[in-house]
Amino acid sequence: MKKRWSEISGTSVLTDGKDRPAGRVNAAFINPENGTLIAFLIGFSKVLTPIDIEKWSSDHILISSEEVLVGTFDILRLSQFGLRRTFFIGKTVFSKSGKKFGRVRDFTIETKTTSLLDFEVSKGFFFLKWGKRIFSYSDIFEITERSITVNVEPEQKAKAKMQTAMAG
Repeated sequence: MKKRWSEISGTSVLTDGKDRPAGRVNAAFINPENGTLIAFLIGFSKVLTPIDIEKWSSDHILISSEEVLVGTFDILRLSQFGLRRTFFIGKTVFSKSGKKFGRVRDFTIETKTTSLLDFEVSKGFFFLKWGKRIFSYSDIFEITERSITVNVEPEQKAKAKMQTAMAG
């Protein structure tokens, strides 16, 4: 099943038999080397790994118990890559030539494989957004602590659209 970050963000994390949520999903950490989901930040200090999710629902995520929620640095890959490098939302996206596309606003993951499929980038000021583009995970060249570099130049996308319009 495909899930957008905008659908997951703020979702309640519930356990069997408890009336109150164990927390809410506040962030996602992505492996910068292979594009898989490492963990979700629950609240401000706990993380939930995808293997501990028992069921995805439209309005909550079900886990077996609160014991599966661990500290951020208890996850080896988060320590290995660092929190800033794995945090995906808000990173600035550039082409290899240094042209700025904007910031990551949303992304899609496949819940069964926990793989990043694509991500939405746009420029913006407060609540105004423009220049929306969607990139595939395969477009990524490099992920650093502050930015993502993609293999696509701004002109490439425009040329592809222009050729399609001329052919039709």
